[in-house]
Amino acid sequence: MIPQIQASNQTNSIIRNITIKTQSSLTYRDNGNNIIGKTDGLDAITQTVWHILGTERYAHPIYPEWYGFEAEKYKGQPFSYLEAQIENDLRSALLQDDRIYDIIISEITQLSIDSASVKFNVYSQEGIIEGMELEINV
Repeated sequence: MIPQIQASNQTNSIIRNITIKTQSSLTYRDNGNNIIGKTDGLDAITQTVWHILGTERYAHPIYPEWYGFEAEKYKGQPFSYLEAQIENDLRSALLQDDRIYDIIISEITQLSIDSASVKFNVYSQEGIIEGMELEINV
């Protein structure tokens, strides 16, 4: 016999009373070498973006597997590979943070035979971070 589940008013009222609360963005402000106070809002999200992009994914056991950006995979690859893959990789890295909704690349430029620049905007719950630029070794 297959069990039958019947919805009741009690079950529906429980589901209606669930609220989702978003955590604060308040975190420590980092200037690269030192902690200098705290930051919140769009500045905190900007800092998070740079921390994620500056951490090689899978390279540091202290971070979970979903944290970081795979920059090393571009080394030795042609520029066309970067053009084809970079948007997906940026999304994969940055959309892990639930405060970030979207990433739009505005420009990809080959700087030299072994480096490229990617300009992009980050759309978050705190607003838009415009004109971000990431230099990648290819």
